[in-house]
Amino acid sequence: MNFEKNYELKQDLINRLRDLINNNKSISKNYSEFKDIREKWFQIGPVGNQKNDDIWNNFQHHIKNFYDYLRIDKTLKKIDNQYNIKEKEKIIDQARKLALSDNLLVAEKLIKKLKKKWKFDTGSTYKEDIRLKKEFEEIQSTIEQNIKLYKKNREDIHNENLKVKMRYLNKFKEILTKESHSIGEWKRKIDEIEILKEKIQISGPLGTKHSKKFWSEFKKYNKEFYSSKKIFFKERKKLYKINITNQEKLISELRKLKQEKKMETLKIKNLQKKWKLIKPIPQKINQKNYKIFKELCDEFFEIIRNKKKELNKKTTEELKLQANYVKKLEIRIRKGNIDLSKVISDWNGFSKTEKELEERFLTILEIYLKKQNLDQKEIDNKIFDLRTDRMSDSEKKAEKKDLKKELDFNRKQLSTYENNISFFNNKTKQKNILENVSKNLVSIRSKIKMLEHKIIKLTK
Repeated sequence: MNFEKNYELKQDLINRLRDLINNNKSISKNYSEFKDIREKWFQIGPVGNQKNDDIWNNFQHHIKNFYDYLRIDKTLKKIDNQYNIKEKEKIIDQARKLALSDNLLVAEKLIKKLKKKWKFDTGSTYKEDIRLKKEFEEIQSTIEQNIKLYKKNREDIHNENLKVKMRYLNKFKEILTKESHSIGEWKRKIDEIEILKEKIQISGPLGTKHSKKFWSEFKKYNKEFYSSKKIFFKERKKLYKINITNQEKLISELRKLKQEKKMETLKIKNLQKKWKLIKPIPQKINQKNYKIFKELCDEFFEIIRNKKKELNKKTTEELKLQANYVKKLEIRIRKGNIDLSKVISDWNGFSKTEKELEERFLTILEIYLKKQNLDQKEIDNKIFDLRTDRMSDSEKKAEKKDLKKELDFNRKQLSTYENNISFFNNKTKQKNILENVSKNLVSIRSKIKMLEHKIIKLTK
């Protein structure tokens, strides 16, 4: 047995098998040759134990490659077939639109281009060939019949096409006369006009009789449309520039406040209100600027919140100290005399907190002052002075307003009593009434003086 000869024969078969993948023959011819190679392989005898495993593995490797090649070729054919079907269906869809078109002269030119494309730009679709070809030919036939009919009744069709085009052109004019003040309105106008322009283009030929006049008028209104559109967007661009600058100014103002550490809630809220009024702005720029503006505002409010927390903590602690001071003051007053100037100085050292605590302190002092045998008028003046010393400007303003109302009321009362007193005499029946009126006059005059004194005190 000639092992060496068998080895050479099998090596030749492997080379033939390898070449099958790279040749340009059809799949069926290559597959037929593959079967022949495989059959001959098993007819050749052994090659000896030393070379048997190597040559067998080599043969199996190329068999696997050939099967992979068959699978790839099948996939490619499937992809190519799907592509050709899609392309032919696209041509059919375009032909359908042409069949519905009123512009038959254009349709005649385009159907010729589609026929050429069908013939030269698309390949075989195998099973689908007959169906798709039949569908395309039917549409071609419809278009050709329409063209024949058009050529026969050309003048009537031109007149009818003119009516249709004029109807669209009048609608064009109507839309053009409507004023548009926003981007949204202009977008709608542009969309409507573009649809009309497309309808005018596809609504059939006019012929030389009507064509020049119609298209001249169409161009005039189309030019007017583009001119007004250009003016609007030019002005809008200027407005955008102004509004972008205004936004940047507000951002700069916030940054300045941050640098100066001026945490004024009202001022920041006013800047936020101003920001809302700045319109219109291009969306992307607005989003970018608003992000910066919002972050700065958030930083401010975070600082303000933290300050309030800190202040609330201080206030709570101070409230405890004040409450404790008032409690101890009550005990000291019960035991004996106090240094009033020292007490008032200590109290003014505290921040003004709860109204109830303030009033409790003043009530304790009033009790103490009564024990010192002071008259009520002097006590009232002393307590009023203590109260006003701890008032803010806004509180003083509100108190002054209330006192003025009370003063006006008492002056009117005084005037009424003074006018009425002349009607009384010293007869027994009217004597008691006269005495009461006189007492009231004294009381009201005293009250008016006291109110005037308080108003003067608040004004200083």
